[in-house]
This record gives sequence, structure tokens and C-alpha cells, in this order.
Amino acid sequence: MVKVTDKFALSADGKIDFNQWLPLVEHFYSKERLQVIAGALDLLAEFGVDEPSAHGGSCFDYGVEMAAVLFDLQADEDAIAAALLFELHYNQRLDVDEVQKTCGSDVVKILNGARDMSAVRALQNPDPDSNQVDTFRKMLLTIVEDVRIVLVKLADRVCAMRTSKHWTAQYKRTISKEILEIYAPLASRLGLSKTKWELEDRAFYCLYPVEYKKIAKSLKKKRLEREHYIRDVIATLNKALKEEKIDADVAGRVKHIYSIWRKLQKKNRDIDALYDIRAVRVLVGSIDDCYKSLSVVNDLWEPIVSEFADYIATPKPNGYRSVHTVVYGPEDLTLEVQIRTHKMHEESEMGVAAHWRYKDGVKHDPSYEAKVNWLRSLLDWESKLSEEFEGNKLLQNDSANRVYVFTPNGDVIDLEAGATVLDFAYMVHTMVGHRTRGAKINGRIVPLTTKLSTGDRVEVLTQKEPQPSLDWANAGSGFIHSAKIRARVSRWFKQQNKEQNALLGKERLHEELKSYRLSGIDYLEVARHFNMTDEETFFSSIETGALRFNQVLNYILEHYKKEEKLESQSKLEAGYAKTHFQAPSTKSDLTIYGVDNLLSHMAGCCKPVQGDEIVGYLTHGRGVSVHRQGCPNAKRLQKSHPERVIEVQWGKKDSQLYQVEFVLNCIDLSKAIAEVTSILNIEKVTMTHLYPSSEKGTSVRMGIAVSHMDRLEVLMKKISSSANVERVTRAFH
Repeated sequence: MVKVTDKFALSADGKIDFNQWLPLVEHFYSKERLQVIAGALDLLAEFGVDEPSAHGGSCFDYGVEMAAVLFDLQADEDAIAAALLFELHYNQRLDVDEVQKTCGSDVVKILNGARDMSAVRALQNPDPDSNQVDTFRKMLLTIVEDVRIVLVKLADRVCAMRTSKHWTAQYKRTISKEILEIYAPLASRLGLSKTKWELEDRAFYCLYPVEYKKIAKSLKKKRLEREHYIRDVIATLNKALKEEKIDADVAGRVKHIYSIWRKLQKKNRDIDALYDIRAVRVLVGSIDDCYKSLSVVNDLWEPIVSEFADYIATPKPNGYRSVHTVVYGPEDLTLEVQIRTHKMHEESEMGVAAHWRYKDGVKHDPSYEAKVNWLRSLLDWESKLSEEFEGNKLLQNDSANRVYVFTPNGDVIDLEAGATVLDFAYMVHTMVGHRTRGAKINGRIVPLTTKLSTGDRVEVLTQKEPQPSLDWANAGSGFIHSAKIRARVSRWFKQQNKEQNALLGKERLHEELKSYRLSGIDYLEVARHFNMTDEETFFSSIETGALRFNQVLNYILEHYKKEEKLESQSKLEAGYAKTHFQAPSTKSDLTIYGVDNLLSHMAGCCKPVQGDEIVGYLTHGRGVSVHRQGCPNAKRLQKSHPERVIEVQWGKKDSQLYQVEFVLNCIDLSKAIAEVTSILNIEKVTMTHLYPSSEKGTSVRMGIAVSHMDRLEVLMKKISSSANVERVTRAFH
């Protein structure tokens, strides 16, 4: 199995030999930069020697092994220091102020970022679907401010996987799936080939030990034969390159077991039929020598044209550059040849870490900041999302405008920045949102207005029946951030009002039709005649005035009349007498000036009552909509379309009932409702609906049916005089 740190001497227990590793570090870093590492080593020696590691051994051993992984990748001194202290910091065994004082703020930033990535892993669903994996990757990027955070976390995953033989079967499965789905692709996208290979091989061994051993055994069986073959190829190729005066290093290339297994699965071939089981790598000094070497290879052996790939002319998304070709080598066996410069090879092995330089006065290449920004392009995972973004700035803005939080099961929910626990509840499911009564973040009960941060684990507390608050739909209340989700709350209340209005409209129509000997009325057919798809909408429209009551009544009488109409119907027709300035009469008996024979209806937003100051608005196709003078909708319409405003006045008083809604602000809610209900019973006034108006439970919205404004004013005065009612106001929807 591949090892990233195979060049370091190991102690008897298989750990990095610290006494042999430290001189290498001291030789590589300048004295100025070595101070940061020396400070971290002092802290590690003080607190880590006797502190047990979760992976076996001590935190000192684990810190040194992580640092060795990053040293092999030539990471900078801050990343090495963070690796040394990673597990102590994760276990909260270090004073952060002491770390900052000893090692600097960059080390603290790297430690905090790597810890956050670890916390994310602990909450991940062990069996995520592809969408969850993609969202999870995006969430990691919102945590990452510095590419070195990813390097430290990858080193942690490498060292953790080396201890996997001590894990339970379930834990192996969970962590190995995470490695293959999250961290190995991260390493690949950063160009860390060696890290990627070790993570993949170790995870593959944990998940599929039988398949791993089968491939390893097959490779071992023919290892001597293959090594002899490769030695002959190297000798032949070296001789030909020298003849062309090309200075090159030629070596056999190791093929990793997980990579072989994937190709076997993809191409459905036997292992002997794979082209790249036999492979060599040619390293040269320049790009020009790459193509000269390719010409030498093609002169020696016949190329397989379909297997040629030029990643120098067209680099891979992670920056990988090389020329790949497959030829029929000696004995007519397939042979893969990779050709690249020494610099390209360094980049392919160490990826983004290879861009660090350790010269006095120069901490790293000027292109490093670009590399950090380039990391954000991981959102373009496997190039599937590239068309959605036009540059690094857009990628950064997208990440900054999202938060990623967990359900109790570990699924990731993608939300807008500023989202609250109610936004989360409605994103899980609309009915979960409607039934929300509380929430917990990371195990603590929090207000519904609490804003979420990436990595939060959110649990919604629900009640049996849906009971949202109308305040949730108010943008200024802070309950819900998303306008789309606030619209869901508004729709729920509209639907509830629709049901109540449908009952009232149906009762009103049935009461009127009692005076006629009619039978077999198909209300669905009637509804369709008025361009409505269901009976509930039809009856609700009668109550709200969206449908003219007399129109509906006349249609039913004309189509379902079985016998002569009774005297009461004649009286009804007598009421249809019109003047030149009067619209068709309803029980509200409106007078609309300047028009003749025009329909009218009461606006559902403010529900005028006879006696209110009113104004008319000429609609498209529904006649005149009548509003109260103070209605916000009426004011808006008057401003935007003043030419459609019509003067409207009430006519004679009659017995028609109007639905009115008002808000009660209460001192004691339960006592106030009892007092108001008693008043309505005494006054013989019907209450049409009642529901909470605020999350605090101190106010309610109440609907009643009254015939005139005078009657409403008397009722409101009596209600406001109740001991437990603080204020009564007419409501606007």
C-alpha cells in the first residue's frame, strides 16, 4: 500500500522517528521560519507527550506524523506548526491565546478552520445521496479561508486512515466512504497525487478487502516478470534518449490498486488487458524536450493513437500537465509512457503545496493568492457546475451568500445567508414549517428568529396540527428570511380564509335557495360556468364578492327551476329596479356614480361594512371593487391608476351581513377571548374565525359578521372596555 512518508525512518513501533525527522526540518527551513515550528514543538512537548491520541499513541506522536506528511509536501512553516498542534487543539488541550503568542495568528486561523472541517465530518450522514455529497463539498468551501486549512485536514485524514485496523466495521465504512467521496477528490483537485493515492488505497482496502487482496495478489504474482520487463524498457529508452542528446530520468511508475480496480470496473476487462499495468515515466528539463522524447518513444515502438493525451497543451482542471501515450512495447505488450518536466512532476506530486518557496524575505510565490481563489473553483466539482459561474469573484460571492446546516440525520440543507430556523423548517418540508413550535441548534433551544451558521445542527420541534403565526409572513418581524418561504405562510392563511369563506358563502346561497322548489343542483357545473375548477373556490368567491351573488342566483334559477317561483322570488326581482346611476342591486345596495349596469363587489383585503367611508376601483372583468378609504391597497391603486377611481356611496340600510376582521391585543389571552365571546353571544353576533396573530401569544385575529358600521362601532367599544383587552383595531390583510 502506498505511503506518503516512505522516505522517513520509522521507530520500532511504526511511528515517525522524531530524532531523524527533526534535522531534515531544521535543514529545510530558514532560521526565521523555523521559529514558528520550534514554538509549536515546545507546546507539543509540554502538553502532548502524556496526552493520549484518539488514534492510538500520544498526541505528540500523531502531531509529528501529521507534520511529516505536510513536510513531504513542502508545506510552509505555519501549516507544519498547525499540524503539530492539530489534535491538541481539537481536544481543547491548548490555550488559543498561548498558540497565537507563540506561533502567530495564521497558525490559529489554520487550526480553527481544520477543526471546523472535523466538526462537519462528525455530523455527516453515513449514507448520503449524490446531491448531499455535492452540497457537503460546497459547505466545506464556505469554511475554508486558506488552502493550508485543507492541507492540514488532508494530513489528518491520511494519518487517521493509517490506524484503521483498530476501527469497528461500521466506523471503517463511514470514514472510508467519506474519504472516497470528499477528501480524495479534494486532494485530486489540489493536485496532491501522492496524498490522493494513499487515501484511495487505504479506503478501498477498508471497504473491499477481498477485491483489494485479489488485485494485490495478481500484481505480486507477476511482479518479478514485470520488473524485468520494465528494466529492459528503461535501458532501451535511456540509450535512445542519450543518442538524441536529451537529458532525462526514466523510471518505472507504480500503479495504485484503487486506480486499477476502477479501470477494471469501467472497462470490464481482465487485469492483464489494462494498458497501464506496465508503465514508465520520463522526466526532462523543458517542454521542448517533452515532445522530443515523445518522438523518440514513437520511433522505438508503435503508438496506440486512441490512447494518446496531451495534458501539457490542455492541462487537467487541477493543473496537472504531462504527455501520456500507450505503445506496443517489447514482446508486443502494451506499455504506458508519461513524459513531463521535473517542475510538472513536482506539481503533480505536491500540487498547490509545490508553489511555496522558502527563500529569505519571500514567504511564497506571488501566485499563491490566486491559488487560494482557485480553490473556490472546487464548486465546479468534476466540471459539472462550471457553466453557472463566470469567475472566481462569482464563486466567492456564491459561497458567501449561502449557509449549510445539518438535519438531525446528518443531511445537509443549503440555505441563503441570513436564514433562520424557520427557513430551515420550511426547507425540510412545508408542513414541518407550519407545525413548528420551537427549535434547537446544536442541542440548545433557541428563538425562532435565530439566524443559522454553516455547520449548525438544527432540530425542529413540532406540534400535531399546523398553526403558523401571521407574523411569520411579515418581512420586518425577522422570523423568516426568504421571501419565497414567507409567501408559503401567506398562502396557508389565504387557504384557511378560503375554507371559512366557502362555508359562509355556501350557507348564504343555500339559505336564499330555500325559498325555491329546486332540486339536483350541480354546484361543480355552476362553478365551471363561472370559470372555477372546484366548489370551494366557487362558494368562497360568493362570500368575498369575487362573484356577484345575484348573478349566481339568477343562473341557478334559470337552469334548475322546476316549478313556478314563489312570492318571495317576486319580491327579490322587485328589488332589481335600477336608476340611471345605480349598479345592479345587491343586499349592500351601493350607488356608483357615473356608470350604469355595472357589477360591484366588496374587496377582500379590507372588508368594508355599510357605513364605512368607501371608494371604488374599476377592475378588469370584475366590475367595481369597493374598498375602505384607509385601505393600503386602495391608496396604492389611487396612486398608480387614478383614472380608474370611482365615487361610491352606500344606499339604504338592509339586513345583509358583512365579514369584518379585527385584531385584539390582550393582557391575558384566554380571559380576553372568554370575555369577547360572551359579548358576542349577548349581542347575537356570529364569530367567523379566530387564530393567533403573534408568536408571543398576546394577540389574536377575530372575524365577525355585522350588518352596518354603526353596529360594528358599538361592538368594538364594548370589546375594548373588557378588562383583559388592551386594544382593538380593524385589520387589513
